[in-house]
Formats: sequence, structure tokens, C-alpha cells
Amino acid sequence: MEIPKSIQKLIDQRIKYALKYNEISNDLFDWINKNEIEVEMMDYIDGIEPIVHPYQSASRIQEAIKNK
Repeated sequence: MEIPKSIQKLIDQRIKYALKYNEISNDLFDWINKNEIEVEMMDYIDGIEPIVHPYQSASRIQEAIKNK
């Protein structure tokens, strides 16, 4: 079966955004580590929580920063 162009576009977009997510996460956690802020492991770079529950994960990270 040939891959429809619309599906290939979705696959390419997913790759693009996954790479961008990794880049942003690395930048964020470099800053968090530099400032010695403790966050829950599920919200860390390799955790799935920022993807499946982005608002809750962001809220926990924001609280950790505010409480530093």
C-alpha cells in the first residue's frame, strides 16, 4: 500500500513536533537543574506526564519554581 500524502504529512509533523518538544524540554530542565529546583520525576524530561497531562504537569513545575 502506498502511503497517502496526507498521512505522510501527519507522520512528518509528528516527527517535527517530537524533536521540538525534546529541544524545549532539554532547555527547560537545564534551567531547572541549574537553579536546583526539584520536580517530580514524572514531569522530568523522560516522563510521559507532560505529554498525556500537559496542564497538570505544567502546574506542578510552576509550583515547584514558585516554591523555590
